[in-house]
Amino acid sequence: MTVKITNPYFDKTYKVAECIGDVEYALKNIERGNERFLHLHDYETGVPITISPACCASVEFKTESEEDK
Repeated sequence: MTVKITNPYFDKTYKVAECIGDVEYALKNIERGNERFLHLHDYETGVPITISPACCASVEFKTESEEDK
């Protein structure tokens, strides 16, 4: 799955190890106020990626099947 993060000063796309189900669960926790950040891991390097949805203009998620289109 890939994640594209965009704001006025930053535009980057990551390939992440997490599946869409894990991301959906984390986003529901953010909506409920249980968490404030989305924690992912870069697929190639294993480097942690922390996303604060409040600080991003846009966060786009694409699964592998959507990327093939």
